[in-house]
Amino acid sequence: MTAAITRIGLGGVNCYLLKAGDGFVLVDTGLASKRDDLDERLAHAGCVADRLRLIVLTHGDLDHAGNAVWLRDRLHTQIAVHPDDAGMVTTGDTDWGRKPRPDRMTMAGRVIRVSGSLLELSRRGQALETFEPDLYVEDGFDLSEYGPDARVLHLPGHSRGSIGVLTNAGDLCCGDLLYNWRKPSVPICDDAAAWEASIDKLRGLHVVTVYPGHGKPFPWSAVLEWQQSNEQASLQLDQGWIDVLRCPMDGAAVRWDGGVLRCTGAGRHVVSANDGILSLLPAGETAGKDARWNAFYDRLAPFYDWNERAGGRVFGVNALEERRAIVDRLGLQAGMRVLEVSPGPGVYQGLLFERIGPMGRLAELDLSAGMLRQCARRARQRGADPLLVQGNGSQLPFADDAFDAVFHFGGVKLFSEPERALAEFVRVARPGATVAWGDEGFGEGAPTGWRRRALERMNPGFLEPQPPLPAGIDDAVTYEVMNGCAWFVVAHKVTTDG
Repeated sequence: MTAAITRIGLGGVNCYLLKAGDGFVLVDTGLASKRDDLDERLAHAGCVADRLRLIVLTHGDLDHAGNAVWLRDRLHTQIAVHPDDAGMVTTGDTDWGRKPRPDRMTMAGRVIRVSGSLLELSRRGQALETFEPDLYVEDGFDLSEYGPDARVLHLPGHSRGSIGVLTNAGDLCCGDLLYNWRKPSVPICDDAAAWEASIDKLRGLHVVTVYPGHGKPFPWSAVLEWQQSNEQASLQLDQGWIDVLRCPMDGAAVRWDGGVLRCTGAGRHVVSANDGILSLLPAGETAGKDARWNAFYDRLAPFYDWNERAGGRVFGVNALEERRAIVDRLGLQAGMRVLEVSPGPGVYQGLLFERIGPMGRLAELDLSAGMLRQCARRARQRGADPLLVQGNGSQLPFADDAFDAVFHFGGVKLFSEPERALAEFVRVARPGATVAWGDEGFGEGAPTGWRRRALERMNPGFLEPQPPLPAGIDDAVTYEVMNGCAWFVVAHKVTTDG
């Protein structure tokens, strides 16, 4: 049965009442502080006891689930949740199942996050209305037995278990997948790759109007226009880069498709871009050592330069001179295409561009989005245009034989799979190309006494063994650099299989 949709605005949060026949389905419930307003609006619509067939929660955040238990008891109904958000409502922990830091968070998102924290503080000492859902709904769940001709869609991104309700008429209640404050936006995105996949999924469905969790309804066409303009504005890729990029999921090539960069493999994954940073992370969540160090470097990124200057004074390292000596060993020439893996905040960026010149091409790949944003800041200051890629050094999203030089300094010993990473460095280098990498480690000129002990405590990488040389290289030479505080290997990819 075709559903009539009523928007119930509750202090910046929307609930949607879907009426079909003499029954109703309610999508989201608002904050508990708006309970009286919600009660009045439901009564005015004729949604009284035993006529509310089902409550569908798009996700488990407080501003969407705050009145769920109260309504279930008052109007004798059931609550439906996706199983991947079950922990939020059963424990009251809205961070359940989410990453330690969202993949994307705008200034508006930070305001939302702070407001949410203040809200939780204001509730401290009060019992949260946690509950066991009556119904777990998966993608494609048919809501017609509850009245409306509609189905549930699994739309992760804001949370793992985020869902939407799509009617046969093309009306989409999307929760916090999209906001509409003056224009469509995504202030907070927990998982950028999942969000992109959700948007891509909706592209293949009949969606006419979007009913967001925050802001006014808007046409789906506005989403397509907004996404296309954002992608093209934040990421200007020429064909030379597109030719060497590869999907980390299946190794397939990528191409522009209707304003969206898409993998050409069976999965047809959408490649997202944010603030000029291309996201080419492998499938699944970053885990183990990679996750721990990624979180650390995200926090360190804004303070990296200050930290380095202070450390240089204490340990007697002239970082700029040492870096210049390291780059000199790469044998770079004008016009080369170079890959730097784990560039940190871009401290080698200027030196690399000096060597390869205006016709050269530089790609910088890092797991840490925070570090890549610092790379972008440096590039803007010098008018440079490196390709910035968020990816995993152990699964490089580039074609074989793509670069004239591959360079990494600092961090390979802290990778979850250092040997695999070195093999990847070799794979993406062309035959005869320089492949060079280095990391912290004590040499003959290293500090002694309390300075040495301090370095060990600050960075456990000093005590990690140097990974073995990868196959496929020759002429490998190891240098002691950074006043004996690091080592640096320079080699070349073999020009034949032998």
